[in-house]
Amino acid sequence: MIKYYLLILILVLASCGESNSPQESSSASNKEAYQQIIKKYDNTVNEVSGDIVDQFMYVNGYRTALNMMNDSLTLSLDYLVQGFVDALKSGDPKIHKDSMDNIVASFSNFLSERMDSIMKIKEIEYSVIAVQNLSEAEEFIEKNASESGVVTLPSKLQYKILKQGNGKSPTQSDYVLVHMTSTFADGTVFDDTRSGEPRAIPNERMIPGWIEGITNMQEGARWILYLHPALGFGEFGIDGKVPPNKLTIIDVELIKVMTEQEIAEYMKNNPPKPPIPGGPMGGF
Repeated sequence: MIKYYLLILILVLASCGESNSPQESSSASNKEAYQQIIKKYDNTVNEVSGDIVDQFMYVNGYRTALNMMNDSLTLSLDYLVQGFVDALKSGDPKIHKDSMDNIVASFSNFLSERMDSIMKIKEIEYSVIAVQNLSEAEEFIEKNASESGVVTLPSKLQYKILKQGNGKSPTQSDYVLVHMTSTFADGTVFDDTRSGEPRAIPNERMIPGWIEGITNMQEGARWILYLHPALGFGEFGIDGKVPPNKLTIIDVELIKVMTEQEIAEYMKNNPPKPPIPGGPMGGF
């Protein structure tokens, strides 16, 4: 498979090169090289044919370019092309053949070490963000405790009643039909049902703060839940959605505790989304 990727890349680059030698343009940025490719080949093919080989080549070319653009390595593109040309000419390579396997192995080790370094940097950055967010969450909970109407429970769950309910209270094993808006302390919304239909939620699959809050509500009630990270998405958060140790605020209206028949009907019309690792079901 790697041979296909290289062949696609080399064939494109070989016909795009405008310098006479690798030395002349090896210092050119990847961006400039990519712009040369785009200028020469943009709209060469307006529509991919139904031929499986053509489709395969297009898909591999597309994915190869994405990988190149996402890699921060500076690519010596002309050297890549020159190696391909030397092989086609059946001439002597500029690097002895006996050394090639060692070079490939050394480069593989280089990439592995580089990836390890990048991961360590990301872990440090992640830890710094987690510590900062936890500090901000603790500060918010402390200040919010003195706000009018806010109740703080021993677990550190805080809530504020916007509307009293007078119906049934759910248990941890119940499904509930709710409207909700989930935000961070700065008001950023990361989940909202109020622009559409209410959502059926299985309490037992939810975060601790949700379970404690919703089971204290009655049908018809609307509360704001202020969730310390320990009651929310924790030290890991949800990748791309909730940062680590981020305080979350949920404005939830408990419409009703659902019967088995209502659950079955809802699931029939609304197939559940895949669960989010570390978070509740249904894209919450």
